[in-house]
Amino acid sequence: EMPKAAWFAFLAIQVVTVMRVGAEALPDTAAWQAAAAGSWLLAFSPWLLRIGRIYLGPRIDGKPG
Repeated sequence: EMPKAAWFAFLAIQVVTVMRVGAEALPDTAAWQAAAAGSWLLAFSPWLLRIGRIYLGPRIDGKPG
């Protein structure tokens, strides 16, 4: 089972994809592209919060790297 954060990220990425494709047909393309970029950052924030501490923290076994 996927956690709720993963479902949020998955659905948000789908919405951002539609925003980026739809931006080409809307009058203010640049504004929609900027909104899609900000939404992309929001969509990946659960991944960053969950996995970021693994990348930024020390290794469990105490070895370097």
